Amino acid sequence: MNCDHVFYLLYIYELCSRIIKHPTMRKDNLRGVRSVFLPQELIIEILLRLPVKSLVRFKCVCRLWLSLISDPSFAISHFEPMATHTKRLVFLTPRACEFRSIDFNASVHDDSASTALKLGFLPTKSYYVRILGSCWGFVLFDCCQSLHMWNPSTGVHEQLSYSPVAFDMDVRFFTFLYGFGYDSSTDDYLVVQASNNPSLDDYTTRLEFFSLRANVCKELEGIHLS
Repeated sequence: MNCDHVFYLLYIYELCSRIIKHPTMRKDNLRGVRSVFLPQELIIEILLRLPVKSLVRFKCVCRLWLSLISDPSFAISHFEPMATHTKRLVFLTPRACEFRSIDFNASVHDDSASTALKLGFLPTKSYYVRILGSCWGFVLFDCCQSLHMWNPSTGVHEQLSYSPVAFDMDVRFFTFLYGFGYDSSTDDYLVVQASNNPSLDDYTTRLEFFSLRANVCKELEGIHLS
């Protein structure tokens, strides 16, 4: 990427920010963007250098950008370098039930290096929260007898229809282990739960997984853990 492309990147970034804030500017100002031809490979390279929040906002700039940014392969390509160069810790303070973020790349004199994260979708009253895992920028946690996926960088949140607590109470199995991962072959996030019933003589362990894409829960049969 040469100097001209860098300056054009800055121009695009500033222009798109203004267009998002002032939709009436969109028609006239996009002519300037379209008048400069850039190959799609270079557009992707430019978008890969933008922060996550900007990408979410820039989906509405044009159909091409929406298609590129929504592509699962683009999300992976964007996340990998960010994960390599960004040192950030998200944790939960049990007593206050508060999520906090620490930016280890920030200066020790920067007061904003440690910030409280606002989760508007959680109840305002006291609640019990457990962080169960993280994968590709998403955090999986249990709150108020339901599972939630949350991206601290973008604020994107989804409550899973799968309720492990109800399952436990119905069959008297008690969950002791969770797994959270991403299947790139199907572009799907999976939640795995291991549970058992201490009252049974053989101490049988059950495994089941929930598919976010299919929105279904299935038991993994024929697997025995001791």
